[in-house]
Amino acid sequence: MITIKQGNSPLQSKNKEDACDGCPVRHSSFCEVLDKSEMDKLSQITHSVNFKAGHLIVSEEQDANYLYNIVNGMVELYKLLPDGRRQITGFLHQGDLLGLLVGEEYPYHAVALTDVELCCVPKDSANKLFQDFEKIEGYLLKKASHELAEAQERMLLLGRKTAEERLATFLIAQLKRQNKDEKANEIHLPMMRSDIADYLGLTTETVSRVFSKLKKERLVEIPSSEKSNIIVLDIKRLKDVSEGLS
Repeated sequence: MITIKQGNSPLQSKNKEDACDGCPVRHSSFCEVLDKSEMDKLSQITHSVNFKAGHLIVSEEQDANYLYNIVNGMVELYKLLPDGRRQITGFLHQGDLLGLLVGEEYPYHAVALTDVELCCVPKDSANKLFQDFEKIEGYLLKKASHELAEAQERMLLLGRKTAEERLATFLIAQLKRQNKDEKANEIHLPMMRSDIADYLGLTTETVSRVFSKLKKERLVEIPSSEKSNIIVLDIKRLKDVSEGLS
């Protein structure tokens, strides 16, 4: 488990005027539906902040004042039970939105798994902007529908799949999420094995055992020099495992 640094003071902030210049998610987030004049309006209400790995970005029950667009890095979402137990509910990547399906308060904690850069949109300003530009509302509705579909898939994963099927499903999802090239076979997993176990509803020992099994069966390779990287050797067979076909 990563060491979480309390508080949510960013590492640094960028000037508002520079927030959209050369943004790597300009064409893979809600910004893609905006033209130049609309982007100019958006840039007036946004600012960019950076957080170091392990830093707490938002806390559960904190006022949800911002919608965050992840420009770079990976974010972990989790909830705490009254007795202190933790349940990881998701991992967000470049282009994902943090704080989309929330009410007045954030329903989870969000911590930076890696160094992250976020584009921050104040909720009040964002609501008015989204009303002015129906194109954004359409994009966000599509995004929200996708998140609901993912939640249903997660219910299936936790309720019906075996440990091997769960880990294979997780790896396939990460491979797809991190790579636009369908032939790419490398996955970056900055989270600990205990984090993966928590997310999949397994023990850390079980996750380690299944990783060893997948490695032994030549489905994946785990470079000894970089344990946070996984090489998928046979994507088709791994998909079959994830679907209970192997």
